[in-house]
Amino acid sequence: MTEVAVSPGADGTTAPDPTLRGSMAGAIAALGGGEILARLVAFATTTLLARRLGPEGFGILGFASALCGYFALAVGGGLNDLAARDVARHPAGASGIYRVVLAVRLPLALGALALLAAAAWLLPRPDAHRAVIALSGLSLISLALDPSWAIKALRRSGLAALAMVGTQTLALVGVALLVLGPADVLRVPVVQFVAEATSGLLLAVFVLRAGAAPAPRWGDGLALLRESAPLVFGRSMRVVIVSFDMVMLGVVASNRDVGIYAAVYRVHFFVLALVVAVQAAYLPVMARAATRGPADLRIVSDQALAGAAVIGAPLVAGGLVTAGPLLALLFGAPYADGARALQWLLVSLCFVFVHGLLHNVYVVTARTPLEARWFAAAAAINVLANLWLIPRYGIAGAAAATALAEGVIACGGVLVSRVSGVGAVAAGWAKPAGAALLMAAVVWGVGDGVPVAWRCALGAGVYGAAILALVGPRTAVAHLRLQLP
Repeated sequence: MTEVAVSPGADGTTAPDPTLRGSMAGAIAALGGGEILARLVAFATTTLLARRLGPEGFGILGFASALCGYFALAVGGGLNDLAARDVARHPAGASGIYRVVLAVRLPLALGALALLAAAAWLLPRPDAHRAVIALSGLSLISLALDPSWAIKALRRSGLAALAMVGTQTLALVGVALLVLGPADVLRVPVVQFVAEATSGLLLAVFVLRAGAAPAPRWGDGLALLRESAPLVFGRSMRVVIVSFDMVMLGVVASNRDVGIYAAVYRVHFFVLALVVAVQAAYLPVMARAATRGPADLRIVSDQALAGAAVIGAPLVAGGLVTAGPLLALLFGAPYADGARALQWLLVSLCFVFVHGLLHNVYVVTARTPLEARWFAAAAAINVLANLWLIPRYGIAGAAAATALAEGVIACGGVLVSRVSGVGAVAAGWAKPAGAALLMAAVVWGVGDGVPVAWRCALGAGVYGAAILALVGPRTAVAHLRLQLP
């Protein structure tokens, strides 16, 4: 077991080594930069696919991806987090731990792939659509092989970032060269699998050479699998919230509607990555505050909510007034029909910005089981809402059901966190929301005659001036310093 590097303090006690703090900051910056760049490349691949396949072909992929996500839970689950914890504690045993995890995950992946293929052939769909769903299951194999969790635990952050970017770049090149029209939709899951498997195998070679590699013991893998049960439950509830609507649309709606909704959701996921970045930036600050007591945690939590509002409010307000033209600019004119769905998903992001910070409160106060119960309640509400709204309102109803579920999670966090209440959320969002409403009014007043890119630039300028006037430059800069890697 490795020990954390420490240096003697003035009073004879030990304190964390400043060099370790620097290496941790460097690791976070490398992973953060790699994550952002990888998501940008992945979004470029998405826009290219949406344009070349059209809404119908993109809808086939969206349904296959959503359905595959449920089977991926059996392969991924919480094993990555727990195995990464063990590698961090025993770096010399990284190779053996990876082999133990692989011994469990690979049979699970093969079984899940067989079940997915069987489910695909039972669906009342054309053979080509079934083949896309079955081929999407290849990602389960690459997921089982993926050792990126071990790379990160070994503090090889640069290598992990390079792998993320390399995977997405290889996928982009493959799509650009091989997917030229709707008839090539079968090639997409194969291209994605080749990109992921290539990166995974190269990283696996590195991990297998990182230390001794005893024969994997099935019992050790099963122990990890049992320990991961709570994590699997929480993530399965999250998967229900973000993908049940897509699966239901794939059954009752046209491929065109599913494709438009899949494109809309890609914008949602892209902004969601920003929420995760803000959440991760505040976590260490809130963890330190929690050690000093509830009063300090409340202060930092309120500051975090206000900082998230400074970023979230303009994204939501700007998207609400430019939804249709923005979708047309990114994916093509047919996708503008998803404007109402995008507006509802942007509303859901308001709640996500709040819950993302309250999630940190759950973590630092060791109350994650309570959070899991709220996830379960939200998932149940989401399913019922989708069953009622989708037949009546289509993809807009699906997006509204997502907003409802996220609202339940956020409201639950506000009511039971015992740290940040309704007043703190309202106070944190008041000024950013005012500046965002002013921005939205100006952008809406300009009208559709001005290109959407220019309208967005104008909105950014108006919001920047308004928020500086309302909160002051020092406060705005302080929020940005906390949230940048």
